[in-house]
Amino acid sequence: MLRTSPTGIDCMSVRATQCERADRQAAVMPPWQRRAWVALGVLSTATGVVGLVVPLLPTTCFLLLGAWCFGKSSPRALALLLRAPVLGALVRARRDGTPIAAPAAAWTLATLWVGIGVSAAIIAHPLVVLALSTLACAVTWHVHTHTVWRARAVVPSLPLPSES
Repeated sequence: MLRTSPTGIDCMSVRATQCERADRQAAVMPPWQRRAWVALGVLSTATGVVGLVVPLLPTTCFLLLGAWCFGKSSPRALALLLRAPVLGALVRARRDGTPIAAPAAAWTLATLWVGIGVSAAIIAHPLVVLALSTLACAVTWHVHTHTVWRARAVVPSLPLPSES
C-alpha cells in the first residue's frame, strides 16, 4: 500500500513520523525560513558529496545535517536524499544504528591518523597538537565503539549442574 503525505511524497521510504512531522513543520513555517532550511540542507548535502572524494573531509555528518534540515523544511527533499543509493544508505545506516563495517572503519582510522599526524607536523604548535590528538582519540573511540570488528562466535549455554 502506497502511503503519501499531503505534499505528495512517498512516505514508505522515510519513517512515517518523520514524514508527518516535516509536513506539519513545513506547513506552518514562513516561506523565507523554509527556503533557508532547504538551502542549508542542499549546502550540507553538497559538502557531504564532496567529502566522498576529498580525503579528511567528513561525509556522514554533513549528510546527517542535510537530512535534518530537509526533515524540518522539505519532506520531498528528505525522501529524495534517503532514496539515493549511496547517500541514502549512509544516512539510513546512521539513523537506524547500523554498525560501521570493519573495512570502512579501518580506512577511516588510517586516514584520520595520517591526516592528524601530517597536520600536527606542519603546524607544530603544542596546543594545536594537543587539540588534534584529543580530537583524533575521541573519533577513534567513537568509530571503535560503533564498529563490528569480527563476527562473534555463538556459544550455546550449558545447563547448570543440578544441586543434589
